[in-house]
Amino acid sequence: MKPNFKKQLDELAIEALCLTGSKSDYSDDDLLNATIVLMEVLSNKMFDYHKDKLSNKQMKELATKMGNGLRQSLILFAGVDMHEVCKKKCNCNL
Repeated sequence: MKPNFKKQLDELAIEALCLTGSKSDYSDDDLLNATIVLMEVLSNKMFDYHKDKLSNKQMKELATKMGNGLRQSLILFAGVDMHEVCKKKCNCNL
């Protein structure tokens, strides 16, 4: 069974809410880490929501659309391509 990070997410969310109104400086690596956490939670929620409605193939296609949509949003709104950040951080090709 995968670990559940609910307590850590609660603590992090409370800390982030306390920063409202002030600007924090986050690196592209910080955005990557936050995106990985978001994708983990969102993927699990997506699976729970669609598990009785979609086949595994359809679920995989939906997950791919979700990831591509998030990637395009990050490029549009933050000017950061997660594929490029991953390539630099992991020394690998996506």
